[in-house]
Amino acid sequence: MKVKIKETGKAEELIIINPETGTEWSDDLIGGTLATSDGQFVWDDEEQIYVSDQENYDWWETYLEEYENAENRKYNMELTEAEEIYINNNIHVEFNDIPSVTEQLLDDIEENRQSKKNVI
Repeated sequence: MKVKIKETGKAEELIIINPETGTEWSDDLIGGTLATSDGQFVWDDEEQIYVSDQENYDWWETYLEEYENAENRKYNMELTEAEEIYINNNIHVEFNDIPSVTEQLLDDIEENRQSKKNVI
């Protein structure tokens, strides 16, 4: 998602790649939160680009990096169906917390695998 920073006028890009498909989906993720309609990102018809202040851009850049890291880790762990269900049943949290909670759930799965208790 291309974004022009208000303070600098510089065009930047917010990117998140789905590890399973290789698809870049920042527009879908950010748009799904209503950030493109609540003032966080304002569409500039003349320049055909979203505009945001630096603080908002930085927050989203960090969030997308954390989200992508968690998704890459999940993908690389080759989860079993039971492990996927465990994550899906426990990920109902605030949007801001999804990456950190996903990481914690993956830690739980790794601990379970190492202990061979197969609680999950």
